[in-house]
Amino acid sequence: ADQTLPDEFLPVWQYYSDCLNLSWNIATIHLRNVQLTSKMLKILGDSLVDKRVSAILLENNDFAHITFGIDFAATFLTRNMSSFGPTVSKVSIFPHTGARSNLKWKLKHFDTGVRCFGWADNVITRGEDVRRLVNVIDSHPFVDKVRLDGCLGGDTAPRDLLSSFMSSNKKYTHLSFAGNRIEGLEEVGFSTFLSGNKYLIQLYLPRNRLSEDDIKLISKALKSNDTLQVLGLEGNRITDGGYFSLFKVVFDDTTLNSIAGSNNTCEIKIDPVGEEALTSEERRVIHHVLEFHNRFIQAKLSPQSIVKEKLSFELSWRNAFGVTLDRLVPEMNDDDPLALTCHMLRRINECFDAKHRNLLERRSARLRPYLRVALPSNERSKLSILFDVVRESKMPQLFE
Repeated sequence: ADQTLPDEFLPVWQYYSDCLNLSWNIATIHLRNVQLTSKMLKILGDSLVDKRVSAILLENNDFAHITFGIDFAATFLTRNMSSFGPTVSKVSIFPHTGARSNLKWKLKHFDTGVRCFGWADNVITRGEDVRRLVNVIDSHPFVDKVRLDGCLGGDTAPRDLLSSFMSSNKKYTHLSFAGNRIEGLEEVGFSTFLSGNKYLIQLYLPRNRLSEDDIKLISKALKSNDTLQVLGLEGNRITDGGYFSLFKVVFDDTTLNSIAGSNNTCEIKIDPVGEEALTSEERRVIHHVLEFHNRFIQAKLSPQSIVKEKLSFELSWRNAFGVTLDRLVPEMNDDDPLALTCHMLRRINECFDAKHRNLLERRSARLRPYLRVALPSNERSKLSILFDVVRESKMPQLFE
């Protein structure tokens, strides 16, 4: 990394190439902020033939011409299609929360070569060069983790980049398209792609130009997707409508059933910037609710446990601010309302601490236009919910 070496330093690269030739199991090749000529790339490419490279990332390099970098990537991926024995590697080419730090995961027992390809901050200005790079990635039978961040410039079309992967028959599990001026998701059929995708685990779209309609489209798709685990939307100018649509994805408080049916599997990362930052109390509260949801995901709770936590939160809030419970039983799950109700009663006192109290107060005061229930000003005892359930539910079992 961080090397500026003209051709007179070719012996240094040759020495590096010799070291690679003596190494058999190379997990990751990461070239960052390196000046690379065609001769250097040829030396490096020849030394990587038949190596156990599981991931390669070219980041912010100074190519004599961008086509040299694309030629190197195409040659490397073509040579790397041969089979290898099983191994375990830890690779780190994907961004975490859209920043420069990396998110690591393990690749276990694969019998192929490269599985992860990254091309970041190497700007391509011609559409045919982008298509060539995408085609060579898509033609590799085993690359399922792709990072193409900040790579589009000139006359390149961001929508074409996204639609190329959406129309592919490959089962990509990790995709990152940060900083590529992406917008107009509806025109490329993004909702259909995401809602029906059963393989994609992580999707990063930070620092793009996503509009309110784009965010609503993503929100709609997430309601029927229980496979995606991480969605990165940092750095997009998300409007109030976009914020509220994401809020409804993870915490649809229309009824208790809608809360239970909210998305409980995907961590949604948002870091708003510019004029659309957290300038209003409503946006700040929704942001806190999203963080509330993300903490459950990060703690690796099961979806069932997350549902219980969210229902506990909702019932605690209703109890704290005097919301009547006459619609509690109709809202409960038809399969076994009694068991769920009893569980909620046991959880009321457990979760009603000062931290919850602070968030509940802010939510009740600032989200009033979005809520379907009235909020009396008088506060009630934490245990009063028990008597309301007994009186309103007409369920004799609750007296036991």
